[in-house]
Amino acid sequence: MERPYTQIEVTKHADVSCVRLRHAVYNEMALEELGAELGRLIDEDGCRKMVLNLGPEAPDCLYSVFLAKIANLQRRLQAAGGALALAQLSAFTKDIFRAAGLEKYFQFYPSQERALAALEGV
Repeated sequence: MERPYTQIEVTKHADVSCVRLRHAVYNEMALEELGAELGRLIDEDGCRKMVLNLGPEAPDCLYSVFLAKIANLQRRLQAAGGALALAQLSAFTKDIFRAAGLEKYFQFYPSQERALAALEGV
């Protein structure tokens, strides 16, 4: 029996998992659950390519913890031979990545469709 995801919604498009956050507000415990669910996608569901939709509104959370979860997710996907694409980020969320000096490590796309197209060749 599959365990349901409580922090994310997942849809599959061929070999790409498209992930959307279920909530607008994430406290520290919810961020831990979010990280665990993203890890389950890799470990249990065999996800290697992922589009993570982070908008259109910016999530309200502890951004240092959130960015660490996203960076870890990307490392895990790359180590498994996959890739991560971030889609639909608000200007505020992009500024958070920029302020942390992380924007050069991620691929940003204005829409899920553009992110999916980019991952088709990976």
